[in-house]
Amino acid sequence: MLKASKKVIAMFIAVLFIVAMVPVAVNAATQDVSFNVNCAKDGYEFEVYQLATLDVETGLFTKNANTSDTIYSLITNKEKSTADVLSACDSATEKYGTKTGDTYVSNTGVKQYSVTSGIYYIRATKQPATVKSVQNSIIALPYYSNNRWNTTLPDVEGKVSDNTINLAAKVNEGTADAGKIITNSTTGSNTYSTAGVGDEVKFRLNATVVGSSEKVLKNYAIIDNMSSGLTFKQIDKVYLKAVTGGTDKVLTTSDYEFKTNYKYTPAGGTEKTADFAIVLNKDTVLKDSSFYSYADVVVEYTAVLNENAVKGSAGNPNEDGLVYTNANDVVSEVAGDTVTVYTFGLKVEKVDSADDTNKLQGAEFAVYKSDDTSKTILATAVTGTDGIGVFKDAQGNEYNFKDGNYVVYETKAPTGFNLNTHEYTVSINPEFEGGILKTPADGFVSTTIENTASKLPETGGMGTMLFTITGASLIACAGILFIVLKRKKSSK
Repeated sequence: MLKASKKVIAMFIAVLFIVAMVPVAVNAATQDVSFNVNCAKDGYEFEVYQLATLDVETGLFTKNANTSDTIYSLITNKEKSTADVLSACDSATEKYGTKTGDTYVSNTGVKQYSVTSGIYYIRATKQPATVKSVQNSIIALPYYSNNRWNTTLPDVEGKVSDNTINLAAKVNEGTADAGKIITNSTTGSNTYSTAGVGDEVKFRLNATVVGSSEKVLKNYAIIDNMSSGLTFKQIDKVYLKAVTGGTDKVLTTSDYEFKTNYKYTPAGGTEKTADFAIVLNKDTVLKDSSFYSYADVVVEYTAVLNENAVKGSAGNPNEDGLVYTNANDVVSEVAGDTVTVYTFGLKVEKVDSADDTNKLQGAEFAVYKSDDTSKTILATAVTGTDGIGVFKDAQGNEYNFKDGNYVVYETKAPTGFNLNTHEYTVSINPEFEGGILKTPADGFVSTTIENTASKLPETGGMGTMLFTITGASLIACAGILFIVLKRKKSSK
């Protein structure tokens, strides 16, 4: 009986020992490891996924439940490299393992991930719209080298590092710019010009090509906001500007769409509306890998100055910009340049030549371009009680003039004054400082024209005297004739 009890106790102790040894055996199969990540650039988020665990005793991997068979087969295939595993993970939209630890937000310092032995995939899940490419990472820790398991990562030179992965070094960022110029400027500067009503103003917009064939854009729109003083006329040309030494590519109308009142919402902002946008076709342009080899997208268009144009130093500013959406659905807005179109008005002041403080009402004037041999009337003016008349078109709108020389002449004199038949040359010669109009600050050029009072006959004056003299002369002649006839009669 005693022997039987001893056997039972011995068996029980053996079972306890085996049970106690199980966790030890399990712990011995894996190993605690850690690595750090750091990205000193704004706008990125990274996540770490476990693809498989590693048994450091057997050297075998065990597939994570959330890892696809395709990816796992590459991990266990000795003919395939880490690059092959990385490529498969980058191509996958899911099933690339189980997320491990918290999301790492860039520019927040070094973050440590404490994990068990295995293979891990570091994936960029958020990135700025300007990025051209991001190289994700595969981490295998520990790894077997020099007849031992190593728990520290080698750097690019094969030396032992501090186990920190510099994710910023794996980022290829592009700088997005947008710009606008006036291509037919009258001032010698392509940032400001002058124009008169009906004149065409030609603009060129350009924006950087962003994204890459690996990070295909989902939307690309060059936007423009014109002042109310300009009316859009037409798109002249849209093309892709090649890098130095390359050949530009002209886009057809099927490669882009012209949209008015274009609405967009930049990341972290509120909805905005642009006057119009040229939106590149997603299928024919953005998905074409050759698009990303060009430097810029260029849009040339024509607008016409209208009667609503603002005169003076405020001018008629116009600005462009770029709005695009990257592969991660981040909408970015890039501000462009502001260019200004200036226009001017003409005033005429009518005064009495004998007293220039006497302002004359009711004088009428016309104006034509000095180099116009046909003397086509551009606008007319009528002076008011203050003696000032502003030149207006046939519809009563203040006429908009560009710089140059004009001829003003009077077509009707004010009551009681002689018509001034002289033609006066008026010059609109603006002065700018830093692209801003300085003179005339209000946008109006004025000229003063004098009138001389007419000398009409006065009552009881020369007019009555003339009749009196004529009458007296007739009476005298009649008297003389009477005397002569009477004498002739007496002599008979």
